[in-house]
Amino acid sequence: MQRSAFLTSLICSLALVMGCQEDTVTPVASADVSTATDIAANDDSAQQATDTGASPEADAEPDTTLVDSLDAADASCTLTGFDPGPQIAFIGSQTYTDPTQGHWNLTVSSTDGTARLVVESRLGEAGGPAAPGTYPLFFEDNDSKLQVSLHAGCGDEGCETVYAAISGSAEIKSLDLSSGGDVSVTLSNALFATGEPQDDGTVEGLSTWCVDGSYGGSFQVQGGAGEALPDFALADQAGAEVSLSSLQGTMAVVLINFNEWCPPCMSAATASEGLWKEYEAADDRFDVSYTQLLYDNPAGDPSDQDDASDWATEHGITYPVLHGQAVQDLVEIVLGDEFDVSIAASTAGIGFPAYWIVDPLGQIREFNMGFKDGAPNFSTAQLVAHFDAFLAEHPDWTK
Repeated sequence: MQRSAFLTSLICSLALVMGCQEDTVTPVASADVSTATDIAANDDSAQQATDTGASPEADAEPDTTLVDSLDAADASCTLTGFDPGPQIAFIGSQTYTDPTQGHWNLTVSSTDGTARLVVESRLGEAGGPAAPGTYPLFFEDNDSKLQVSLHAGCGDEGCETVYAAISGSAEIKSLDLSSGGDVSVTLSNALFATGEPQDDGTVEGLSTWCVDGSYGGSFQVQGGAGEALPDFALADQAGAEVSLSSLQGTMAVVLINFNEWCPPCMSAATASEGLWKEYEAADDRFDVSYTQLLYDNPAGDPSDQDDASDWATEHGITYPVLHGQAVQDLVEIVLGDEFDVSIAASTAGIGFPAYWIVDPLGQIREFNMGFKDGAPNFSTAQLVAHFDAFLAEHPDWTK
């Protein structure tokens, strides 16, 4: 993950501001989430950002000596506390055959839905936590690889303001990386901050948020993995009908995608044509079909043929882009009532875009969530591995 230059500058500036200019902050003894949202929404100098579910990392590590010494007890808190409401927890690669890879994410909405707490761990080579333990919260989190952030001013189109964690600790009390497994995280002396760094090292519109509390939930069910993809007949961007039978006999990659309000969804669409060609060339034992389910249009309504056609043209897509209310119905039928599409969509880049990998007989082999660093959270090798597993179960199958 890449943390933005804004946050790099913010953290450097906070080291100065929190050390010698605490009078720039108006303390609030206790504030609920609605107060936090109002302050964030009315602060013209607050950083406006699309909701990526987690703040990106800095390209270069600044001197954070003073920041590392701060904790919530020493800082003046503009906002205090986070009252949890609905939560969603999911694993980026939901085959659950190797839970040590991919990433896991816990997103907790406030009771009024206008703020979110996001805890994310990148697993595998990234070195993020895959087991209980206590991890420090500070800029870049190089030791723990645990990313924690607060988002304010949230609505249907994402969140307006991101608060970066700069000190405190997160104790992962429980972590069961399996379908339906539990995750529990306790924040202690957690200090989050946002504002607009100035050239003189100060932070204009500085707002801090202090949180102590325990949050948790259960990881989403497997998103259809292990089940048959329901039969469907949907129209593509040219008006042609695409059905489940047209995908059978191939290894199918089905991209569940949202529109331009979701930047990672745009990136996934742009990369998809090239990825399809890469998958096709991976193994001559099977063909690959690629299909995109365009969940909505720029206004958030179900997409129509014009939306799908414009989307395909914009992103250089030649494979089918399916549209309509029936797309939303199909997605929600397969994911089930327990999967909250709206919350997963709001954590753009982590929850959605998402992918179903479907075998030649129409069974969903994997539900894979997220798109970061120019690629989905599964590789060409994983696609081949799914085919090998399919062939082991169906040795008489031929192309």
